[in-house]
Amino acid sequence: MTTVLETRKLTKTFGGLVAVNGVSLSVNAGEAFAVIGPNGAGKSTFLNLLSGLMSPTDGEIFLNDTSVTNSPAHGLRRLGMARTFQNGRLFQRLTVLENVMAGGCPGEGARLIDVVLRRGFYDRWQDALRARAETALKKLDLWAMRDAEISQLPFGVQRNVEIARALAAEANIILLDEPAAGLNSGERVALVRALKDLKSEGLAVVLIEHDMSLVMAWAERIAVLNFGEKIAEGTPAEVRANPKVIEAYLGTEAVDA
Repeated sequence: MTTVLETRKLTKTFGGLVAVNGVSLSVNAGEAFAVIGPNGAGKSTFLNLLSGLMSPTDGEIFLNDTSVTNSPAHGLRRLGMARTFQNGRLFQRLTVLENVMAGGCPGEGARLIDVVLRRGFYDRWQDALRARAETALKKLDLWAMRDAEISQLPFGVQRNVEIARALAAEANIILLDEPAAGLNSGERVALVRALKDLKSEGLAVVLIEHDMSLVMAWAERIAVLNFGEKIAEGTPAEVRANPKVIEAYLGTEAVDA
């Protein structure tokens, strides 16, 4: 298998607080990978380190075999990484299509004057971006509402629009920060379908999520964090049966798949 993302002893401290402590893991191309743990386990900090919003205190991060340990978020975007956020970051007064297109950025060779005057490179980039956005919307069953204003859509649909925006960015790995938060049961079913569609496209997906039924039904591998350390990693069945996980996160009994 081709490794898309790898961390080696990744660590982040805030003064005397160790938020992430020596976490090593790897994610393969086309893999459904989940990171779970109780509140305060370091999941959000870990995701922020992966996506370039924070710099690690120690350790290394590799994306597509390239060291990106201190790379900014826009640099990771160009190398094939996209992410969503727990708190939605869509433009409420723009349409679904416009929001998905907003996730793109000019590629190599872009000149400011071309973008400002909307000529040459800008026109070619805009056409390519629109085509990618339209393809993403169709894959996630959002095409029928492409012209709808985001503010008029249910929360669950907005979540899928965020995923479509990441998909349109031509990423080969997508980081999802609690995409099921606030969704009803029907919206969660639609989310799982969207996640499976991403996998079918050959994308690696790293999911941070509190919804254990969703994680167990979707993930191929799961890493468990507790107090910043990785305490377990394996298949859903292996994690569900792990005594350390049961004690730290799942309670006294294993959850149902």
